[in-house]
Formats: sequence, C-alpha cells, structure tokens
Amino acid sequence: LTGTGKYYCAGVDFAGSLKPMHPREFKARLTEQNQALFDQFLDFPKPLFAALNGPAIGAAVTSAGLCDQIIASDTATLHTPFKSLGLVPEGCSSFTFPLVFGDTVAKEVLEGRKLSA
Repeated sequence: LTGTGKYYCAGVDFAGSLKPMHPREFKARLTEQNQALFDQFLDFPKPLFAALNGPAIGAAVTSAGLCDQIIASDTATLHTPFKSLGLVPEGCSSFTFPLVFGDTVAKEVLEGRKLSA
C-alpha cells in the first residue's frame, strides 16, 4: 500500500464526508465503517506492506500498524490526532502501538505526538 503525491494519506475529512445526524447514529455509522475497514487488514490472506511516502494521519497510521511491514521514506510522519478531535484510538492502535513503539512512545503517539521516520 502506498500513497501518491506528497502524502501517504491525509486522513479522513469528517467535515466533507459526514452530514448532520444524531450522535447515536453517528457513533453507529462510524463504528460500522471502521470495523469494515480494519477487518480487511486483519483478515487479508497475504502479507501486507505499507510504503509510507509522506505524512500519514489518523486511520492511515492505525491501519499501517496492522500491516506486516512498514517501509517509510525520510519525509514520512505519523500523526494520530484522535485526542484533539475527541475520538478514541481506532484500528487496534491501543493494542498494536505499545508492541511497535513501546509503552511510553505509544502513549505519546496516541495522545497526538507526531513521529518522524
């Protein structure tokens, strides 16, 4: 998996992709869409490789963490702004990040610290 241009993936544009709805409906829709996305990574029958050609934000970071291998360019950054958006970490990141980064760095990343390759 890789991106085109300067970004691996700039993340989800919530303002451009969601219409006003009841919070309960929003939660259900977001849960369903995230489950479908991350299940594809978890259930994929072959090895998955993420080639980070630039900045990765949000779900792009958490889904890359579900890949079997990550290769990053020197311009790659990882940023999970969940806390600043009032969202909980997604894509198994609260489980996978401590395994990848160690507990201290995982906590910092999940709280919004941007990492450079």
